Amino acid sequence: MFPLQKSWQKALKQFPCILITGPKHPEKADFVRDFAGNKYQIINLEDPEVRAKADKSPESIFSKDSGFYLIEEVQHSPQITEVVKNKIFQNPDQMGRFIFTSSFSLKMLNFVTDHLSGLMAILHFVPTCWNSTSENTLSPIDCKIKSIQPKKESELFDLLRLGYSNTVEGKKDRYYSNWLQTYMERDLPRIRNIENISDFQYFLKKLTDYNAGPLNMAELARSLGLSLNTVKAWVSVLQDSFVITLVRPFRKNYGIRLKKTPNIYFQDPGLIAYL
Repeated sequence: MFPLQKSWQKALKQFPCILITGPKHPEKADFVRDFAGNKYQIINLEDPEVRAKADKSPESIFSKDSGFYLIEEVQHSPQITEVVKNKIFQNPDQMGRFIFTSSFSLKMLNFVTDHLSGLMAILHFVPTCWNSTSENTLSPIDCKIKSIQPKKESELFDLLRLGYSNTVEGKKDRYYSNWLQTYMERDLPRIRNIENISDFQYFLKKLTDYNAGPLNMAELARSLGLSLNTVKAWVSVLQDSFVITLVRPFRKNYGIRLKKTPNIYFQDPGLIAYL
């Protein structure tokens, strides 16, 4: 059995609700839907009509029976978690009734943890070749190399540039262009109000120069003509939406560990190539 399936099944047996976080990716949604099967009614809060209905009357998006629900991108309608909490208390012995998904980090989902603390298991998925077979537990790059078997060095570099897009070469630019536009216009304002989006886009491109190396925020701020606090805030935004990861060097002395410059890693190599 696929390792994610084991974690999922265990959580569903122990908690009435589970939260699945991870980078926004179409295969994540497909994987969750396939595994949930026909048992769960899907409530997609990225649909404007569904989101408007949930904002106006959260209770109305649920049927009157005590069904099972897959609620996608819960960050779009925070008030829905209070309704879920009331439904759980009406039938507290029913496990695995609600599944939430979100492309935001747990820090941005405090409304979920406030209402469902102690009632919810939290799982974090990173895009891979999600498949129910145990052999496909590789990264996207590994899966592509295994299945395509590149004959030329240029083909190998093309595979490395695909990243999470999981598309053939030629569609990659379109995928990341659409992803970036969606991220800037819809997701970003929900995390932080950034007035000058063009500056943020240039900041994002400049940040790729530091990938897989130390992130000197003071140097980055000077090169962009921004304040250090602004750069720190924007780096935090990218962390909260799973675009980058900061890794601090390990030291036995915790004080020294905090002072050392962290390394920055973009989670999607295809995004770096596009930027």
